[in-house]
Amino acid sequence: MHNIILALCAAVWFGISALLLGTVFHIPAPDVGETLYRGFLDATNRSQVLAYIVIGGVLATGVFAVSVVAIPLIIDRHATAGQAMRASVNAVLHNIPAMLLWSALILLLTIIGYAPLLLGLTLIAPLLGHATWHAYKGMIR
Repeated sequence: MHNIILALCAAVWFGISALLLGTVFHIPAPDVGETLYRGFLDATNRSQVLAYIVIGGVLATGVFAVSVVAIPLIIDRHATAGQAMRASVNAVLHNIPAMLLWSALILLLTIIGYAPLLLGLTLIAPLLGHATWHAYKGMIR
């Protein structure tokens, strides 16, 4: 079931990216083949790559804002998804400098985890999960 949800999230992400790239930047979105098989950078120019990164950053910011403490809140206090997402956005808005640092650390550590053929994520993912739990405990009272 989780895999289906993740696949749907990825499909929505690609759809929104394609829509925004086409309507805002007037450039075509890369197809799945280009993205998966490393032809994306060969088939695009610098402005297209930057636009794709900007769109991804905007979408990632939204996902981060609604989910940063949502899962721990659901597990710890049995909150509904809506309650957890509202609390997460509230936590982000009240802790912007810390959230900027936290999101940068997540990005950096994830990139490091990807480097050794994803094996680094076996160490980094639990570390980030543990740190998220402590961040949740510190922000949500």
